[in-house]
Formats: sequence, structure tokens, C-alpha cells
Amino acid sequence: MNTTRIVTLLMIQLTTTLVAGGPTLAVEPSPPDARLSPIIPTPDQWKQIDRSVDRALAWLATQQRAAGSFPTLDTGQPAVTSLCVLAFLARGHLPDEGRYGQALNRAIQYALDSQQPDGVIAKVAPVMPADHGNASHTSNYNHSISGVMLVEVYGMTKGELNQRIRPAIEKAIKYASRRLPHPKRRSIDEGGWRYGVPWSRDDSDLSITSWHLMFLRSCKNAGFRVPKHLVDEALQYVGRLWRPDPGTFIYAHNEPDISRAMAGAGILSFSHGGRHADKRARQAGDFILKHPFSQYNVPAFPEEPYFYSAFYSSQAMFRPRVFMVRMPSSSFSTSPGWSPKPTFQ
Repeated sequence: MNTTRIVTLLMIQLTTTLVAGGPTLAVEPSPPDARLSPIIPTPDQWKQIDRSVDRALAWLATQQRAAGSFPTLDTGQPAVTSLCVLAFLARGHLPDEGRYGQALNRAIQYALDSQQPDGVIAKVAPVMPADHGNASHTSNYNHSISGVMLVEVYGMTKGELNQRIRPAIEKAIKYASRRLPHPKRRSIDEGGWRYGVPWSRDDSDLSITSWHLMFLRSCKNAGFRVPKHLVDEALQYVGRLWRPDPGTFIYAHNEPDISRAMAGAGILSFSHGGRHADKRARQAGDFILKHPFSQYNVPAFPEEPYFYSAFYSSQAMFRPRVFMVRMPSSSFSTSPGWSPKPTFQ
């Protein structure tokens, strides 16, 4: 599917950007007045995209360390390694099979070895005080992103590696249920997640909360028990971040930044919680359409992370029966994996 190719390409771009020394996919930044073509790629162009992805994965494989990790700061592990695994999976590569099978096994093992005794999946445990870039800042990102990866590979792995994954996920769910930092200092932040220890301002934000909702949805889809109240309360928190004007979600109550990333995060949060037809999410989809990715690597808002925004928005706009309404309805089929009921079931 072409949209799957786009998400795969963005995943590769995101991971090669995060890995130390990573290149972009041989795409030069556009001059200020340049616009990307709105024309759908031809079959030959799709083949070129596939070749670019394959070359990027081949490069990525050469960066893997002996212990299984992909290089970045220790405080970014094992999230960056997990994102790299997801990039290979998105292209159809599987653990223990084919060209990259053993490399994927080592990366999964590395993520499992990074789990702390309390259940957080983080190479470096969170510590006081909270500060940008240290383990307290990154631990919940590491936890939720790596959790998503482990759930994805749960049904793909074999033997001893597979046997380690289930208890690791169960411990990760228990850790997530603590909804750190906790207790919240303000009721307006109830239901969300933020850093591993209290931050100077908000106790929850949309970015980390959306990753945790993605993790919990993945767990639920894989048959793990997920307390429903965790999701319901998280969705209430996301709803409080909605702003009718400009028609999107803000990052946090004391940091009301807007971006295409947060628009996508809000859409995905509602979708992972089963609220696929929520009007606020639809309007956030319109917000993304009003601010298209028409210039390569050019943010639409101050300090907006371009690739993070493209990654979130591409997934958000592909939610079934919600946002692709501007495309012919014949392009989509009803998927049994997505319930129209506004509940987390």
C-alpha cells in the first residue's frame, strides 16, 4: 500500500536522523520558494522510494553495536534502538529471518536488557532533578516507544527471546499504570504522563501521553490486560488540551505550543482510545491539511520538529474512516480491527 510506504519512509528518515551521524535519504533541502509536487508518484517513482528505503536500512544495519544497540546517547536508549527495529519491521523484515533477522534479535535483546527492576524500559533510570536531556526527561519516552516495539515483535520471535518478552511487557504495563510523575500537582494534568520525576511546570504533556496510549493500544491488541480507566482518563486529559481556535491540540497547559506534531498526536490519541469519529480529531485533521508539508524540512511553526511532525501526521491522516474522507470512499475497506464505538474495548 502506498501510504504504508510513506510511513515506512518517514520512519527510516526519523531513525537515520536520530542515530548518530545518520544521513537523510539523499534528499536536498528545498530552497525557500520551492514546492513539492502534489502529483501522486508514478510506479517508477515508488520503486525509487523503495530503493531509497532499502539503502537506508542497509546503512542503518552497519551502525549497530555489538551489544545490539544503535548509537545514540545512553539517555536515549533503548528508544532509538527500538525505533530502528520498527523501521526494519515496517519494510517487512522479521526477527530471526532473512538478511537482518539476527540483527533484529540482538536489538530486541538489548531493549529487554535495558528494563529496570521497577519495570521502566530505560537504559538509564530517571533521577532527580529533572532536566532537559537527562534520564528523568527521557525515561518515559524510552519506556513507551520501546514498549510499542516489544509488543510488535511479541508474536514474531521464538524460543527464549519470545519467553522474555511477555513478562517484560506485563511489568511495563504496571509501570505505565503509575502514570508518572504522580501524584499530579494540579487536577488539570490528571490522566496524562510526562517525565519520570516532577517537572517545574506541567505534570503531563500530549507528546508522552500519546506514546503511552499507543503502547497501551498495542498491548490491548496483543491480548494483554490493560486497565480501561487508564485509557479513559488519558483521553479526558487529551480532550482538555483541545483548543477550538486554532482548531488543534496544545502540547501542555503551561506550554500551549501548537504544531502539526501535536495535531497528529491528538488525533492518534483519540484513535488509539477508540474514538475514531471525534469531531475534535477531525478538526485537527483539517488543521494539518491547512498546514501541508509542502516544503521539505521546513517547520510550519516556531521550534516545530519537522520529521516528528511528518511522522505523527502521516499516521494520523491514515486512521480508518476518519481523516481520509477527502479521498474516494472506494479507496478504503472497513477494517475489523477498528471499532466505530467510542470506547476502548
